[in-house]
Amino acid sequence: MDKHQRVIQAALELRDELPMLLGADYPEVDRGLATLIENAIREPSGEPTTAIIKFLERWPQVKQRFNELLTGSWRGAVAPVSAPESAGTLAPPPEGYRVVKVLYATDRKGTGRPQPDAYFSGERSPSHDLAYGKCEVSIPGGHKRGTLESPGMLHWVLKSDPNKHVMVLSLEALSGSKFADAVAERLVAPNDPQAFVFIHGYNVPFHDAVRRTAQLHDDLKFPGATICFSWPSRGEFLGYGADSDSAQWAAPHLAELVRHLRTIDSRIRIHLVAHSMGNRVMTMALQEMVMKRENPGNSLHQIVLAAPDIDRDVFDQLAGAIRDAGERVSLYASSNDRALWVSKLLHWGPRAGDSGADVVVRDGIDTIDASQVDSSLLSLGHSYFSDRLSVLTDLAELIRHNTPPDKRPGLQQAPGRQYWVMEP
Repeated sequence: MDKHQRVIQAALELRDELPMLLGADYPEVDRGLATLIENAIREPSGEPTTAIIKFLERWPQVKQRFNELLTGSWRGAVAPVSAPESAGTLAPPPEGYRVVKVLYATDRKGTGRPQPDAYFSGERSPSHDLAYGKCEVSIPGGHKRGTLESPGMLHWVLKSDPNKHVMVLSLEALSGSKFADAVAERLVAPNDPQAFVFIHGYNVPFHDAVRRTAQLHDDLKFPGATICFSWPSRGEFLGYGADSDSAQWAAPHLAELVRHLRTIDSRIRIHLVAHSMGNRVMTMALQEMVMKRENPGNSLHQIVLAAPDIDRDVFDQLAGAIRDAGERVSLYASSNDRALWVSKLLHWGPRAGDSGADVVVRDGIDTIDASQVDSSLLSLGHSYFSDRLSVLTDLAELIRHNTPPDKRPGLQQAPGRQYWVMEP
């Protein structure tokens, strides 16, 4: 990799850390840097990269971090600048990990056990009520963006280590009003309050849903309240049928969460990101709100469907409600997503998240074929090299600036088709 490419790579990584480096002042710097990166990608010469270096000299802390990324000298996590603890990511403790605070809303049945990784079961709450709370999750100092570090196949032998793994350190149940207070504390941008809600897919236990949400918060450097909506997935490979029914059952409860968030701050912008079967929960919740004329589009900003495990014909029935529910709707298709592969085997029919010649293209929905970038959208894998951008990077651009696909680097329009391809 030559110097030109290294500068682009370092600048791309720097953009993800700007919220932590500059706090609420980051958007203007981010927009300026994005323009310079785009110029450097389009013109492979020294002049655009020199402009990047000169631009960053205006902010000493930003320049220092850029130089570290450029030379590969790691100094640990970036500490927030004048940001309260409630902003989400804290400075790393001496043990070599940092802590992310994640809020949760779930309609799972409790187990009565106090351990965070055993607090909720894969069964439905008999009361049908949402349970609220907050968790602290470790992000190891050597965390690789897009990776959910864990003991893996050795989890029966090796215990999770916060210095090495993303793990739930603590869990505290909250009442609905205390949850609202916790959300309000995390709306750190006073003129632009935002909340990020992640809805997991099939075969995901509660603690893994929280871990994934924490990883996304840290990787996106999201400047607001981050919430895990965890529906009662059995967390078992053979539990597909039970999960399918529970996803449908949980949809009204996600709609209830959205309503609750809207009462906390009338200006709030909510981003909904769902993976795999979690898209059934999300799309049915959106349909309910639209049919009740609740006008969710006033508060829903980005609606993201990652490898949606929805029957294609059913998706067509829901498409109108999805389009009307938010400011922008994006669908990431993948031929390599593991959960979607299982679904296709079971249903013998096309899914809305399939890619290839029959990829779903609908008016008002931005479809991106990410098959060439990620082996699984669940991993939200990450690879920086010149203009090779990942789903995670593209997602950050969506949430920060609502940039249309024709303006986002790394996306090319499919020849003669109205969808976009993420190039490796």
